[in-house]
Amino acid sequence: MKPPYPSYCASAPHHVTSIWKPYYTNDVYLTGSKGIGVLLDPPTRVCKYKAPPIIGKDAGSIELVVNLAKRFEEKHGCYIPLTDFYVFNPLPPGKGYAVSASTLIAASMVFSYECKIPFEEGFEHAHAIEVQHKSGLGDVLAITKGYSIVLRTKPGSPRNGETISIPVPMGTSVVAIEREGQHTTELLASYDKDASILATRFLEVLQKHPNYQNFLRYSHEFSLAAGLHRFNDLIQKVKSWEGVVGVYAKKAVMMIFTQNIHLRRIVRLLAEMGFEPRVLEISYKPPTLFSYR
Repeated sequence: MKPPYPSYCASAPHHVTSIWKPYYTNDVYLTGSKGIGVLLDPPTRVCKYKAPPIIGKDAGSIELVVNLAKRFEEKHGCYIPLTDFYVFNPLPPGKGYAVSASTLIAASMVFSYECKIPFEEGFEHAHAIEVQHKSGLGDVLAITKGYSIVLRTKPGSPRNGETISIPVPMGTSVVAIEREGQHTTELLASYDKDASILATRFLEVLQKHPNYQNFLRYSHEFSLAAGLHRFNDLIQKVKSWEGVVGVYAKKAVMMIFTQNIHLRRIVRLLAEMGFEPRVLEISYKPPTLFSYR
């Protein structure tokens, strides 16, 4: 039997940071990160059903969604019956796709709709949950206030942070490969002084000259120098392939930028190495609520 059709859904793209610098304060809304990354589809979706869905929920970020619902109840006196919702995560958690942020943003939109509060207020709650649970720092800001490639120029929640969006050339394709996952807390613990100095320098250049070529150049250099990923053996090799214009890695995902005419060959080469390549789309769509009524 098919599950019932949803009443409405919210969707939010994913985000893979390439360069970042954490900023910690005593205020969750001012804590965050400066950095740069790319927004990607397919998006996560959170849907409200007219009846409880027959199929089970994806487990990836459910704990965070439960905590987000509790926060809505505490802040707005609005009870969220979680059995009425379903989370669709098309990308795996723990790799570097910001699945937790994407899920929290989409959930915050359906919860805000239920509670009759502005979506912007819900985004603040999503950011707060990310910071409190150490699942991310700048992803909510990037996803809610940018498109394509997003440079985060001021850290904090969406109301406090600032971004610049950078378009990509027509005909650009993005391929991702993955290895064993890593929790964000492990990644943040391995972020050292050298990485911070390098990120500061690269981000200063990017803020003065925010363009696609500089994004690719400094993202690649940061990946090589900082080593905050599981692909030290592959980055240079793949970068040398014909048609590859950029490569960077974060956590357990490596991003490969190419042109459409080279896509099939690059996917084939990666598959021959034992990977299961994902062809992703650069997202120009903001988080969106849409109805099935």
